[in-house]
Amino acid sequence: MSSDPKLPPNTNYCKCSGCGLYFGGASGFDMHRRGIQERVCIDPSLIADKAGKPLLRLNDRGYWVGTYG
Repeated sequence: MSSDPKLPPNTNYCKCSGCGLYFGGASGFDMHRRGIQERVCIDPSLIADKAGKPLLRLNDRGYWVGTYG
């Protein structure tokens, strides 16, 4: 059981053990962590689609979440 108040039970919230950032779900976290054997953290503000549109944003509660449209 987590004692971190930003990771309440029965949610999909994630915390990266590499850099300490919080994510609103596993898909954003997966975009942020790259590599197979050597996993590295990518700055979520730099993750974008081919047109350069950001795919993640920091919400007012401190979680990185998808931009969704």
